[in-house]
Amino acid sequence: MSPTKLTLEVCTENLRLKEPFRISGYTFNESPVTLVTLREGSFECRGVAAGVFYLTDTPDTMHPPVEGQRAALGSGPAGGGLRA
Repeated sequence: MSPTKLTLEVCTENLRLKEPFRISGYTFNESPVTLVTLREGSFECRGVAAGVFYLTDTPDTMHPPVEGQRAALGSGPAGGGLRA
């Protein structure tokens, strides 16, 4: 049996809020989030990050650091080496 490859998928999803969220003159009806999926064989792990509004985090600014870990996946995660 050959070893399965660990894959990384990064995408953006807009999650609709149940009710509008209002703060400091802003109203949010949805939240753009970065969804990260790791797959290896039949195993799948997901993580979601919304970022911090007042730090101007957006999916566009959050994708590159995640994508930067793609090379580390080639040898497989070990000893917390993927921690940012």
